Amino acid sequence: MTNLSQFRNELERQLRIHKWDPTDAQLKVIASVIKRRSDARNLDAAEILGIVQIYAKVDDFFIMEGVDNSDLETLLLLATKVG
Repeated sequence: MTNLSQFRNELERQLRIHKWDPTDAQLKVIASVIKRRSDARNLDAAEILGIVQIYAKVDDFFIMEGVDNSDLETLLLLATKVG
């Protein structure tokens, strides 16, 4: 599994994205923006979802009631590995 596909899978898991079809280029931009913004400050899941929705069309996602932001470290780490 490539870094890009791991990053996509982690986005889907963390943000509970159910239906979308981003291109590799969109995923790379999303990773870049997440990395750049997380270097300056901590991001929460709602902010990351906002970034995703700017650069890729999300058709459907599961309701994010009581979002747990404590497990975003894996997602942020994978964003740094997308080249």
